[in-house]
Amino acid sequence: MESTKFLTLFSLASISFLVIFPEVLCVDKRHFSFDSPFETTESFSGSGDFDSSIVESLVEIGENETASANQTRDDLVKNLTSVGDEIEKSVTAGNQEQTLALLTDFKHVWFQLVNKSNGWYGVEPQDLRIYASKILFLAKDRLCESPDQTYFNDQCLLIGDTDHCPQNMELNDGPKNEGFCDCLNIEGQALFYSDETGSCHVQNTRGPCKEGQWFVFRKAPQCEPVPDGCPADGQHVYWSPDDSASKKCWEIGCQGPCSLDQILHLEQTTDDLNIYCRTLSIFAVDPASLAYSPSCRVGTLRNRLGKCFRGFWG
Repeated sequence: MESTKFLTLFSLASISFLVIFPEVLCVDKRHFSFDSPFETTESFSGSGDFDSSIVESLVEIGENETASANQTRDDLVKNLTSVGDEIEKSVTAGNQEQTLALLTDFKHVWFQLVNKSNGWYGVEPQDLRIYASKILFLAKDRLCESPDQTYFNDQCLLIGDTDHCPQNMELNDGPKNEGFCDCLNIEGQALFYSDETGSCHVQNTRGPCKEGQWFVFRKAPQCEPVPDGCPADGQHVYWSPDDSASKKCWEIGCQGPCSLDQILHLEQTTDDLNIYCRTLSIFAVDPASLAYSPSCRVGTLRNRLGKCFRGFWG
């Protein structure tokens, strides 16, 4: 069963071919995906075309595997639209008490869909999000009709909008569909919120600090002197893979002190800022989920304020 699940995911993965040259010390990160730091993946070298028939056969296996799951999904969708129809009738009749009771049922069905969405890999049910958001808006349970908008400065704006936020910040959706600005989410970089400037700054740049200092994270964002010879450009870290070895200045996204099939990677999680050697992989799997939302990364404003959950957007 586990092997079948793997094939299902594999069949819907984006596949690219990777050639690693031993003399290359820095790579273009846009062309690669990465494994977990605790996993290893065999690297491929050489040339030639990938056999597309393998992918086609795996897609067929994946479709058969998810057939029974889709039946359950269809039942939930029918249930959702049925309750949605009742909400529309209740709102039209002005029965607020009944509307509130139906909203509870509606959200219960929706959360069942969300919990199962990872099993329906590769299909983004955008129409369901639009429908659910419209019903919630009609019942005055959210402020914006679109699932991709949040209420900010007395208007509905796209989540992720940067025009209405300070530098290096984007619009996030809060628990009540009320928007707020917080740090951008950039792969391979970390941005921290500064109370002094009211905006976010890239790690290991001067940011809000004095000349000769850079903005780093040590349980909280703070300023520290820049190590000698290390550029404060956000692309370098002062780090050692071994506690017994001296720290040196390394460039993020390059081989640095790592093995030939690895690059130095920086990851901003909900708990800490991690630097480690990450193995290059030829397989890239894009996230597809009804409930996908950016993580509440350490050093951001939403992490500090506990605004780690988006509003119920449908």
